[in-house]
Parts: sequence; structure tokens; C-alpha cells
Amino acid sequence: MRKIKVFFIFFIFLLSFGLYQNAFAIEYLEITKPESFSNLDPGTKVLYKARVIVEPGVLGKRIFYLDGAEVYSHWQDFPVVDSGDLIEVKGELSFPFNYPRIKIKSKEDIAVIDKGDLSSVETIKLEKESFYPLQLVNVSGEVIEKQSDRVYLWVNENFGIVCEVKDSLGLNKELIKQGDFISGKGIVFPKDNEINVVLVSFQKDLTKQGLEEQTITLPKYKESIRHYLFISLGCLLILFFSLIVFLN
Repeated sequence: MRKIKVFFIFFIFLLSFGLYQNAFAIEYLEITKPESFSNLDPGTKVLYKARVIVEPGVLGKRIFYLDGAEVYSHWQDFPVVDSGDLIEVKGELSFPFNYPRIKIKSKEDIAVIDKGDLSSVETIKLEKESFYPLQLVNVSGEVIEKQSDRVYLWVNENFGIVCEVKDSLGLNKELIKQGDFISGKGIVFPKDNEINVVLVSFQKDLTKQGLEEQTITLPKYKESIRHYLFISLGCLLILFFSLIVFLN
């Protein structure tokens, strides 16, 4: 009889513990599209799955970036993730700089689902003001002005953006000159009344620049060949006439 009482008490304890956990369990709202963040309130518990754009520690010790959201850890407690990895993160939503931030408690709040690279991230071509914050975009245009690590890019006749070239991302801003045509990938950071894009990669568009230098270099190359041909022909003529004189 005593064993039955002990078993009954133990059963009631387990049942009560399970009910307690369910009562205080945190429910996370699953986000499937980054555009959905704008409809949520700060403090909402969210579950978000997306590709990594910038790894932890690159643009800040306590942050890294997904396509559509910033991930924040006060204790800098992150798992090892690489750009392009598909991860699932759960945490508390906030909007400290008018874009979504997910605050995690520990690296246990992050699960790596699939490995990848930046080519795995879907991108759009940024040609007009249709984007969501922290979206990875393709940009291209002419450099109309350059100030330190800020490059003003003219995309089309009605649209221009500001691009930042960060040393921490391994980019050499000295390669970019005013008048260059460049293309690359970057993260959209809306700031005040301008569109700010932090470049994660770029390259010069050689089909739209350097044509004058090529047309100048090419004739010089042809002229140098012609010059040597004339010299060689002259030498042969001198040898030919010298041989005739010698034989006579």
C-alpha cells in the first residue's frame, strides 16, 4: 500500500511539472518572409530561417547578419557559421535602428540547417526603392563621388545609392575611383533619407570602362611592331646591297 502511495505521489509530481512547463513555455512566431517583420511589435518571440550574409564578428563583435535580420548576442555566444549557411534562429524581436534585430540568449538558439556560400542567397537587382531592410541585393552603376569609405553610385537616371566599402569585409576601397563602373553584392541599411548599401563584394565592370586606355594602347602596340619591321627591312636591304657590292 505504501508503494502505491509513493508511486501516486510521484505520478502527481510529474503531471504537475509537465503542466507547469506547458503553462510557461515560450511560443515562437515562425517568420517565413523578411517583409513580415514590419508587421510585428518589439518583444515578439520569433523563429526565423534564412541564409547568413555576414559572419559573426565581422561588422561587430555582438552581431551578425542574415538575409532580412540582424542577430544579436550580448555575450557574443555564437556557433560557427559561414556566409551562405542556412540557419534557424529563435529569439526576441526589436527594431533598434529601424531594422529587425533578433536577440538570442545563447548559441543554443541557433541551429545550422545547411552549409552554403553567398551564391546560395537569393538577390534582387536594386534599381528602385523596392526592398526590405537588410536584404542582400545586386548593385551596379557609375561612381560619381567617393569620400573615404563611402562611394556614391549612380544606378540610373532617377536613382542613386550610397555604398560603404568596409576594410573588415576584406574589400580594398582604394581600387575604386571616381568614374569607375562597378557591380557587386551588398546589404541594404536604410539611413535617414538615403539608401545605404554595405558592400560584401564588388568588381569593376570592364565592359564600360578603360576603353580609351585600350584604344590608346593598341595603336602603340601596332606602331611598335611596324617600327621594328621597318628597321628589320632596312637591315636586310643594307645586307643585300653590301653582298652585291662584295660579289662585284
